[in-house]
Amino acid sequence: MTEKEMLKVSIEEFSRLQDYMIDIDKESNAYKKMKRRYIELKVF
Repeated sequence: MTEKEMLKVSIEEFSRLQDYMIDIDKESNAYKKMKRRYIELKVF
């Protein structure tokens, strides 16, 4: 996978994750797992 393709996939995943996080209870385990992934993606 090229750097450009990797960047595109990361941006798409980041966007999708943000949409899911908006609609879920912030105290749930699922939200906490999503937040960890969100932070990982922000590092990129």
